[in-house]
Amino acid sequence: MAVQLIGGRKVITRENPIFTDRLTNYSDRQSILHIAGQGYDPAEHVSATEAFRRQGLLDLHYEKQPLYITVNGTQMPTDLFAIVETNGAGTQRVIGDPVAKGYHLIQNADLAAGLDRFTARHDLDAVATMHSGTLIMTSVRFGDIYEVNGEPHTPYLRVTNGVGGMHALRVSFTHIRLHCTNTLHAAWSGTNGVSRWSFKHKVNVEEDFTAVISLEEAMREASQRMQDEIRQMSRVRISPDDAKRIFLTAWATPKKGSRLLGAEAYAAHHQVQAVQLGNTWTSAADEYARQVERHRMLMAQLEIQYQQFNSEYPQSANTPYAAYQTVAEMVDASVSESDGNLAYSVLEGAGYTRVTAAYRAAATFAGIEN
Repeated sequence: MAVQLIGGRKVITRENPIFTDRLTNYSDRQSILHIAGQGYDPAEHVSATEAFRRQGLLDLHYEKQPLYITVNGTQMPTDLFAIVETNGAGTQRVIGDPVAKGYHLIQNADLAAGLDRFTARHDLDAVATMHSGTLIMTSVRFGDIYEVNGEPHTPYLRVTNGVGGMHALRVSFTHIRLHCTNTLHAAWSGTNGVSRWSFKHKVNVEEDFTAVISLEEAMREASQRMQDEIRQMSRVRISPDDAKRIFLTAWATPKKGSRLLGAEAYAAHHQVQAVQLGNTWTSAADEYARQVERHRMLMAQLEIQYQQFNSEYPQSANTPYAAYQTVAEMVDASVSESDGNLAYSVLEGAGYTRVTAAYRAAATFAGIEN
């Protein structure tokens, strides 16, 4: 079996292609992100291996196959490899992006076995596959419920592993408010995931992962630091302008980037008023004005949500914690089970970046050194 790069597509070939997939589909905003998640009742103690089995993940096997390119009818080798997933029925598909020779795959059975040592002492919360099967997420309850100004919070340990060449193996913490209306999504979002270990898929990645998982005392200390930070952020009072500064770390004021500047230069050179930006013909000035107006409306919505949070939780009102939670809730509110693209954004993409930036800004206003 060989994998060819044909017209921008990866193709597994025997006598005939059996699967094709666009190379760019995972970065395309229109791509469908499939999420299949299953939560577990804490009364039922489930091992990671058992959870992976129920999710069908133990039936999947991954391997690297040489990637070829066809030029003028001649098949030529490249230095890259495609990742081929085989399910229990023997059906194969190419997933993710091409990888280099040194990329080391972690099989789901090995990942689950490494997690079993941890889930033997802690309750498994959820397992999910995301990003068209290229990302596997596991969350484990890690520690007791604690309160911040009367609000209960639960700490979680989150492990995500990429199997499609696009994601590292990551271990991180998240502490979520139990009153959050999107509790499950918030648990996945890693909104407080500032303590984070990331491992590239090299030959020793499994050893590194095992070493981190075994350092339970160090992880407990990191989780406790996060708990202390959250409490400190809930005690310091800030002004409305300070809260807006925290919002702006998550959603910066729009600037004319290279795309709009290039459109302006093109329009000036060709002496035209409108250019094609995406699927719309418009002027760069009008597009920039729309971006500014959308940002103004978002800031207004954040300020309203911030005031609502202050009213609902007066003990934490007008604090960095309240501003940070406003950002987290805004991001979580964009997630729906029917739109995995947004779910992925909160877990690993722009949503994660926004809430992490807000957390760090809130910590700075609370006098916490990042």
